[in-house]
Amino acid sequence: MAWGNPNYVLDLYGLGSTEALKFRTTLSEPGWGGPMAERHDVQFAMVYQKWMQEAIGKNWIRVGAFVTDEDWGFVSGTEVAFFATSPEYIPRLVEALHQWVPTLPAGTHFEYDEGFE
Repeated sequence: MAWGNPNYVLDLYGLGSTEALKFRTTLSEPGWGGPMAERHDVQFAMVYQKWMQEAIGKNWIRVGAFVTDEDWGFVSGTEVAFFATSPEYIPRLVEALHQWVPTLPAGTHFEYDEGFE
């Protein structure tokens, strides 16, 4: 997500952030990604929810998930969850998704959570 992207990307897994790596690999309080996102002014999050459940901010609102229709062998699963990090960011995220979803390649789709379609 970060390679060649002109926008700031907060890496919660810790490959590019020693702060995130420390939180992820210690017994940090659930929701530790919320304060990190706030400090870095991150409005949206895309995470492999099965892997990063403990990092998901307590106030984040899940809007839906990008899904691959077949298991292509990704270690982290076939679904990437999309969150607004604060309720005020939901309209902007939903609008961006409405523009992005029609461009998805074959073999993938987006599933909106109830109330966000």
